[in-house]
Amino acid sequence: MTLLLDTSLWIDFTRARSPASLKQFIAPFVLDPEAHLAEPVRFELLRSAARC
Repeated sequence: MTLLLDTSLWIDFTRARSPASLKQFIAPFVLDPEAHLAEPVRFELLRSAARC
């Protein structure tokens, strides 16, 4: 099954203050090699990464 991931999953997964239990729940989805990003989500992630 193909997954289309939303920006909010990536934010919660990469945010330092997100609870570990939430990160553990999200990890299988974010790390799935068959997961896909919509172009707007990819843009948002790259834009926020450039600010770090």
